[in-house]
Amino acid sequence: MFDFYNIFCDVVTEWRIKEKDENVKNKDGFPEMYLPHVSILQHASKIYTNNLYKVFENEYIKGGGCCQDLLSSSVTPYGIEHTYVVYKNRLSKKFEFVVRFNLREHNIVCDCKKYSESGILCCHCLRIFNVHCVAKVPDQYILKQWIRLARPPRAVVGVSSSNAFGVPGSIWRVQMHRQFEALLLASE
Repeated sequence: MFDFYNIFCDVVTEWRIKEKDENVKNKDGFPEMYLPHVSILQHASKIYTNNLYKVFENEYIKGGGCCQDLLSSSVTPYGIEHTYVVYKNRLSKKFEFVVRFNLREHNIVCDCKKYSESGILCCHCLRIFNVHCVAKVPDQYILKQWIRLARPPRAVVGVSSSNAFGVPGSIWRVQMHRQFEALLLASE
């Protein structure tokens, strides 16, 4: 048990160092862009962390290879809603996903549910944003945990509110959640 505790403390220390380094990288500059002329990518590079921007850019590039067909358009009290089917290959039409897009409010929903599961817009949604010339990531799709400097600097907390590892419980939970998200992103 004592060995586990020592290993765990070493891992947490390593995570803190990496987190600090990532905050410094995000503060110091913007990521390298493969498509610097695309306005939605310019906007994403300014708001997202460098690592998440790379994921976003890869999704955008994958979306560029997709095809879409307009299934229907309807007028709702919230504006015009378009329904598209987006797929990887026009000939085989494999991996079809239905995407609903509200033109006025820029609300978008995809059947693949990547945004609801990970908080990152999928290539299908980005394809439809591209079709409608959406110039920036709509505010409702910018989650606080993905933006630059979303992590506030660590505050000095009294010993009484710390757990056995010397880390306040709320900070420890946030750190574990971030590490879980990083593992999810790395596994894709």
